[in-house]
Amino acid sequence: KRRDTSGEVVAALGARSLDVVATLAVGGPVCVLSSADPACDGLEVALKGGQVGGTDYLLRAAAGTTQDAR
Repeated sequence: KRRDTSGEVVAALGARSLDVVATLAVGGPVCVLSSADPACDGLEVALKGGQVGGTDYLLRAAAGTTQDAR
């Protein structure tokens, strides 16, 4: 089964679960990843697909700025 890019990255990190901890844009959550790999366990990931968020989405993710007003 083929996954989108976010799904592929999360799978590659060995995610067992994701807990949403913030929202950068509608449909663009920031999650804490649970993994059996200690290097990935507790990692915060910003997930984005398609037309989610504005052009500044990744800048907002890097800065830790939540909820896009768009």
